[in-house]
Amino acid sequence: GLHGNLNVDFIETLHPFTELAIGGGNPLDHPDLISFLEKLKHRNIIANLTINQIHFQRNQDLVEEIVVRGLAYGIGVSMIKPTDSFISQVKKYKNAIVHTINGFTPLGYYEKIGGNQIKILILGYKHLRRGVDFYSNSVKKNMGELDSNIERLATLFPVISFDNLALEQLSMKEKISPKYWEEFYMGDDGKYTMYVDLVKQEFSKSSTCMERYPIESNIDVMFNKVLEIK
Repeated sequence: GLHGNLNVDFIETLHPFTELAIGGGNPLDHPDLISFLEKLKHRNIIANLTINQIHFQRNQDLVEEIVVRGLAYGIGVSMIKPTDSFISQVKKYKNAIVHTINGFTPLGYYEKIGGNQIKILILGYKHLRRGVDFYSNSVKKNMGELDSNIERLATLFPVISFDNLALEQLSMKEKISPKYWEEFYMGDDGKYTMYVDLVKQEFSKSSTCMERYPIESNIDVMFNKVLEIK
């Protein structure tokens, strides 16, 4: 319910071609979003935007403006339910990727959007905050079905990707050849990546890491602290 401060000093110290994954809440609702994306583009910072399916479908004009103007390299859409209208809208954007969650997204949802040339990202289930209360037998059932069918599902999508938590939960390292793991694995959390919360004004190596530090004025100083987190 609160807007993050997009005018923090460390933004000015980001190196060109750094990749930012911008999420929320609903980032489309932030009054400074467009000017922020324009600033990033001018400085050759690669912005990716993650939005909820409801906000994506309700704000098609704004999403289209962001895409047409090249203000976001990727548009991630967190899927709630794979309706026909949602599938047709996502297919319009070559740089869109549908976000799903291990345990939250039923197997049938993957099968519904499969075969439509839609890219997907599978996120791991976070046993934190709302995830603790939501965890149930149906979540465990969904996890088991996804684990058993992941290799078949991979044939239904042009791109299927995972965050590190999903890679661990689905034992993907054991499911693919060492050659492909070496080629595609992008590194442990905190080695090349970090997490920043612009509402709470804190940072860490990932969203699931509870060792947090107050935001500083220089991204290099911040990332060097992240590298020290065990």
